[in-house]
Amino acid sequence: MPCWIAWRTIIASTPQRIYSTGHSMGDRGAPYFAFRLPSRFAAVLSVSPISPITAWGRSLAQMPVWLFHGTADASAPIAETKELVQAIEAAGGHPRFNSLEGRGHFILDVYGQPDVYNWLLQQKRRGSITQKPTGI
Repeated sequence: MPCWIAWRTIIASTPQRIYSTGHSMGDRGAPYFAFRLPSRFAAVLSVSPISPITAWGRSLAQMPVWLFHGTADASAPIAETKELVQAIEAAGGHPRFNSLEGRGHFILDVYGQPDVYNWLLQQKRRGSITQKPTGI
């Protein structure tokens, strides 16, 4: 069974609350999926993304986005994440951005913070899905 079908089966009970999230290289994919298929996701939670693309800002501005990045990250420069935040803001979005002072790349404890889940549960996709997954 393809991953997309298995994933859709798991979340079928709450289609308005599909979130895109990841860490490191997996988090390069999280905002990318939201950029490519913005009507499918309620929000993006981004943790230490590697090389996010500022051109994604226009699509990401249309949904809630929360980004986390450590200031001492030697694997993925925080400057690139800040550039993405600026691109989202320039496109009219209001991303949340947490710069974690003195923290490195592996900030997975972000996923253990109750306020992260409270924020996610407040986000709900508006409208219906308009894009079909193709070539992803």
